[in-house]
Amino acid sequence: MNKKIEQIYESHQEKFDQLLEVFTQTNSKINLSAIRDAEGIIEKHFYDSILPLAFYDFSGQSVMDLGAGGGFPTLPLALTNPTANFHALDSVGKKMKAVSGMADSIGLQNVQTFH
Repeated sequence: MNKKIEQIYESHQEKFDQLLEVFTQTNSKINLSAIRDAEGIIEKHFYDSILPLAFYDFSGQSVMDLGAGGGFPTLPLALTNPTANFHALDSVGKKMKAVSGMADSIGLQNVQTFH
């Protein structure tokens, strides 16, 4: 694992813990991801989503996630980049409703969803 990514994750640990909890709850009701264990969610969704931060600074940017599905990479990137605006787009309305609800649950004000 990239050292910078580990540091970014650890510096936002509390919010990632909240996201893990709300994602796990939501995923048990609506099938957002086949990955259901905490370790898999952290490694395959959270770490993979924030990997671009090793190479790019999203500060102040407006970012569109096309085919946002269960909210990855939108939610982890929004969590780690509060000055950027993230726009999640997916053709499945229930997924975008879930992503919006998760963002609200953990206090992310920089996420908008579109269906």
